[in-house]
Amino acid sequence: PGPDALMLDTMVRLARAITAPCRPPPVPGRSPDDGRPADGLPPRPEESRLLSAFGRAFKTPELRNKLLFTIGIIVIYRLGTFVPAPGVDYGNVQQCLAL
Repeated sequence: PGPDALMLDTMVRLARAITAPCRPPPVPGRSPDDGRPADGLPPRPEESRLLSAFGRAFKTPELRNKLLFTIGIIVIYRLGTFVPAPGVDYGNVQQCLAL
């Protein structure tokens, strides 16, 4: 093969290496495929992983502030849906929704 073919082959290998999914380094005592303990115990339920991740997020001050702000905004929005808007006739809204 000529120099152009070698360069093309090198570029293809580099592109594959860059776009290949990264796998985290293996953790001792865990199988590399899905994070299950290597001792054969069943994996933790997905809910447990989610709750533990959420708990760890609340231990970080910056994330805790952002999460509490977001939850607060959602609560305010949900409470605001029950406040009637001035100048809007509830009967006309219900009539439009019934169409």
